[in-house]
Amino acid sequence: MYGAGVKRRRVIVVLLACIVAAVVVAVVWPREREPEYGGKKLSEWLLQYQAQYHIDGYYDTPELHEAEDAVRHIGTNALPSLLRWVRYEQPAWRDKLLWLMEKMPRALQNDSLMHKLHPYHAERPDWLALAGFEILGPRASPAVPELARLVNDRNASRAMSCLIAIREPAREALKTSAAFTSPDPSVRKAATNALERIEGKAR
Repeated sequence: MYGAGVKRRRVIVVLLACIVAAVVVAVVWPREREPEYGGKKLSEWLLQYQAQYHIDGYYDTPELHEAEDAVRHIGTNALPSLLRWVRYEQPAWRDKLLWLMEKMPRALQNDSLMHKLHPYHAERPDWLALAGFEILGPRASPAVPELARLVNDRNASRAMSCLIAIREPAREALKTSAAFTSPDPSVRKAATNALERIEGKAR
């Protein structure tokens, strides 16, 4: 009984240490420079844009239009950040920390931190990148060559989603991309579907 209590305390200490380490990393890790508009960073505007899609049944809000307008003012200056974010891969330590926190007693769990660690949360850089390309649409055409290069690697589905968002300017680059000759049938199928969607938007 005593041994079980000691083991439990050790587990809690290790979990708390992991949480403290994660918070320290979040606070002191150098932030990349982003373009700004109206005193807010690109990522902040994209988060505002994303947040509107969590309002049940009503997406056409002043906040959504404000975010769209801000991102369009930033324009092509947003592309370096968007192209970095579309390559984002969730670090393994974040998945491990989330798993550890989920094993903790409920009283010790931090919902805000767990939300940020979740692999599918809206604040993830790759989701923000897609939102940015959706807003910019054809204006993001200078990013097409790099996105077309990414459609044959592990970022394929994200890159294709971004090309769909850019629409007509992305059609030719996607048609001639390596995705259509990929040895992976799922990549070839995704490329075909992406091209059909772009061509459907062009009609």
